[in-house]
Amino acid sequence: LHLVKRNLFHNMFQSGTSSKIVVPNAVYVDPTYNCNRKCRGCYVEKNGKVMPYELAEEVCFSASNIGVNYIAWLGGEPLHPTVRGMVLGLIAKFPKMSFMFCTNGDFLDKNVAGKLAETNNAIALISVDGLADTNDWRRGNGAYRGAMNAMDQLRGKGLLFGYMSTVMPTNYLEVSSQEF
Repeated sequence: LHLVKRNLFHNMFQSGTSSKIVVPNAVYVDPTYNCNRKCRGCYVEKNGKVMPYELAEEVCFSASNIGVNYIAWLGGEPLHPTVRGMVLGLIAKFPKMSFMFCTNGDFLDKNVAGKLAETNNAIALISVDGLADTNDWRRGNGAYRGAMNAMDQLRGKGLLFGYMSTVMPTNYLEVSSQEF
């Protein structure tokens, strides 16, 4: 956030010699590095840090003020109990913005799906790295079933959602197959 403000102040988002300001089209936020899973190959350092609510709110306000209408909540796990209320609360507080969050789905229950249905400005991308055995090998036992349950909760509320896969040498054929 500090760098965006500094770059705006110093006209770093200007297009060449034009005075037209080029606004970034998205902001990506890691509200926490907390996660309940220990996925093979995960880049997240499990340090327990949580973004303060005031900072997360300032990111949303600042993004909105400069014309950014899209925020992606990444992580860690953006629905982890340490930040779930903040993430869902800010999605509700900024109804004119679009939000996306990447989640393993373990904390996406009926209550969370209901809150998302009330706001209607967020989309979940559920992490699925293959069919049950492949996904659970990478993400841990029960991860595939948890992801499918999360999708069922979203589908039950009529919400749009997607999935994302980390493509690796061990799963690329599976995640590109017709069966998947």
